[in-house]
Amino acid sequence: MDLYQAPNRIHNFRVSFYPGKHKIELRDKKSYEHDWSYTIGLESYSKGPVLNKPRAHKSIRADYRKLVSVHENVIIDYNNSEDGVRQNFLITNPPKGQEKLVLHLSINVLNLSPQLNEGGTIIEFYSVMNGDRVATYSDLNVFDNNGVKLKSSFVQSENGEFFIVVDDSNAAYPVLVDPLSRGDSVSGSSNSEFGFSITSVTGSGGDDKGILIGAPKYDGGQTNEGSVYYFLDLNLVGDIVGSTAAWSYESNSAYALLGYDVCGKGDFNDDDDYDIAVGAPGYSSDTGRVYLWEADSHFASSPVTIDGSVSNGKFGWSVSASGDVDNDGYDDLLLGAPLENGTNYYLGTAYLFDGQSSGLVDTYSSWSYTAPDDTTNGYGIFGAEVAIVASINNDSYGDVVVGAPDYNSNEGLVRVFNGSSSGPSSSVSQTLYGGSGSPRFGFSISGGG
Repeated sequence: MDLYQAPNRIHNFRVSFYPGKHKIELRDKKSYEHDWSYTIGLESYSKGPVLNKPRAHKSIRADYRKLVSVHENVIIDYNNSEDGVRQNFLITNPPKGQEKLVLHLSINVLNLSPQLNEGGTIIEFYSVMNGDRVATYSDLNVFDNNGVKLKSSFVQSENGEFFIVVDDSNAAYPVLVDPLSRGDSVSGSSNSEFGFSITSVTGSGGDDKGILIGAPKYDGGQTNEGSVYYFLDLNLVGDIVGSTAAWSYESNSAYALLGYDVCGKGDFNDDDDYDIAVGAPGYSSDTGRVYLWEADSHFASSPVTIDGSVSNGKFGWSVSASGDVDNDGYDDLLLGAPLENGTNYYLGTAYLFDGQSSGLVDTYSSWSYTAPDDTTNGYGIFGAEVAIVASINNDSYGDVVVGAPDYNSNEGLVRVFNGSSSGPSSSVSQTLYGGSGSPRFGFSISGGG
């Protein structure tokens, strides 16, 4: 059977589903000092010496938060919610025997030690590295077909195996057994950071056609892979936007953070229609990538991608495409990589890519500028914010503006590079400094081309 997966951000779980069992592992493997996982399944059930194993798997059904695995003699369903991951065993018919109903659990672990608490109400999973309790299997509730709650408990044998024991005297079958997996480090939020970045998308003739929204910590199978959504303006003259995304895209790359910044006001190929740029600064171990789409059929075509070249540089942290720096009729793409390193600290680099008639932009930068190696006022993170703005010196060329908000103990600065027929100036045209008191001057910049 094909593997099903689902995240649970609140409990920092990634859940993998198989016939008769499920695996819980860390969703964000960077959030804890070592990796761990545990798998729980139904080995057998009985009311005496005759063991009943889950027979042939017949079907599986999955939707938003629920998955149902149907066997010939037992149904196992899962409900993934803010409470945790509930694993329900529905025993359809009573097994042969006169003893209590016993479910034999199969538990396999990685870097964990499962232990039963004194009351038999919780199976606790402890790290074998540091002794932390990281997860529990608890909240055991058992009901018969008439809704009568049956007495039940977890039991651990001398050889370390785990069982669920149910007093099913006079119970009406089917009997539902439903324990719950929970994480000990609950985040308190299932937020994918939807809305972290937002821009209007400009169409032919300058009309706003919709809204582009980034969710850099979206998790659709890969941890913090990120996603971007396009919501269509329904009336094109007011402020009503459709509540369902007309288009979305996820990176399918763990920790890529797609959607960290978005831009939808550029026309790279001068076809009188909008193009979009979306940053994924975490792509490939924080080297970074930028994705580009043109408007054709709501971005249905495959994206053009530009990859960073410096490890941990966070290329694509910031994106801008609202102007034409060399006045050749094609809007240009400006990108920031604020964590590209100097000798001892982050300097940061800004890159410009020229628009062109085909392929959206030239994937080789025509201009770049790395902040000076300033040992006194380092950690500038130059490129944390970038913008192509209308000509500041009124010469018909768009100008490049780049922020370094951490400069000089977070006072911040902004550098301006005037445009020309050959692109931005190679040296700084103007520098603006923030005041004292750590205002992080240059943290955000905006300007129209």
